[in-house]
This record gives sequence, C-alpha cells and structure tokens, in this order.
Amino acid sequence: MASSLSQIYSGALRSSRIGVAATIAIVAILSSITDGIGMSTQVAIALLALLAGIPHGAIDHLISLPSRPRSRFYIYIVVYIAIAVIAGWAIATWSLIGFQAVLLMSGLHFGFGDSSFLNEMRDSKKERRNFSFVGGLYAIPAGFLPVLLPLTDERTTSALQRINPEIVNWAGDQSHSLRSTLFVLAWLAITLLIFRRKYGMVIDLALLS
Repeated sequence: MASSLSQIYSGALRSSRIGVAATIAIVAILSSITDGIGMSTQVAIALLALLAGIPHGAIDHLISLPSRPRSRFYIYIVVYIAIAVIAGWAIATWSLIGFQAVLLMSGLHFGFGDSSFLNEMRDSKKERRNFSFVGGLYAIPAGFLPVLLPLTDERTTSALQRINPEIVNWAGDQSHSLRSTLFVLAWLAITLLIFRRKYGMVIDLALLS
C-alpha cells in the first residue's frame, strides 16, 4: 500500500512539473509567432485553468481522509464549502479588501498545501519530513508566485477592469515593488534550498519563476 501511495504522489508531482513546463513552452511559442496573446485567449486559458483547478481543490487531501473518522470527512466538506462561500461574499461585499484577503488566503493555501504534499510524499517513502524552516522557505514563494506575480503585470489591468474596476489598483502604487520582492524571495529561497540539497523544490520554484 505504501509503495502504491508513493507512486501516486510521485506521478502527481511529475505531471505537475510537466504541465508547468508545457505551459511555459506554449506561451513562448505563441509569443514568438504573434504580437501577443489576445484577451479572448487569456480568458479561455483562465477558464480552462479553473475547470482543472476547482475539482483539484475540492478533493485536495481527501486521499488521506478515508482512514480518519467519517465525522472528520463531513466536517472537512462543510468547512471547505463555508470558506468558498465566505470568500465569494467578501469580494462581493468589500471588493478591494475582500479581493486582497482572498489573494492572501490563496497564496498561503497553495504554498503550504504544496509543502504539506511534499511531506506526505516523504512519509509514503518512509523518508524524514522536511524541517519547518525548509517547508516555510519553499511555501511562501511557491504560493505567492502563481497568485500575485501575474497580477503585478501591467497587462493584467485590462482583464481586472473587465472583472471589477474597483480591484484594478488592488496593490496601490506598490505593484512594481511587490513584483521585485517576489522574485527576490524566490531566488533567495532557491539559493538556500540548493545548499540544503532540496533539488526538487528548486526545480519547482525555478519553473514557477
């Protein structure tokens, strides 16, 4: 059972890296043969990402729940739905602050969720878990690069304008500083992780960057 679980984790990790690398290649090819990716194409890509991401998020970590009490499974589902409803309500009620709060929540969820996944994979291989310092070092850039970096690009303004004009200036006049800070954190983490010989984490952060 442990061997099968280890293969599942390894397969998921491998597929994720291939998916990111393929996305980079596709965007690079489209950018080289066209003047840019049009808004309609961007929206289509975003919808495709949502179609893949929402089911993934809904079953995140459920692989380990069947071994737990059934009551915990039901509590997990209720809490998950409640968070989604609260997030939607927050954005609808307090457009700017709600959007910022959801970005913060998403970045932490993605980063520490990925860090937990790596520890679960190590458990399945009977390997020692990563120290909290290593997990946090990886989690912050891993979570916030895909969440915040695209939103600090000037070309995102037109897309945000279509969604809700009130969130266009979600970062105020700090977009450039925030973008630079994200890259500094990412490459600092990559450097330290190289010294710790966490090459898998290095690959992930390099691809995201």
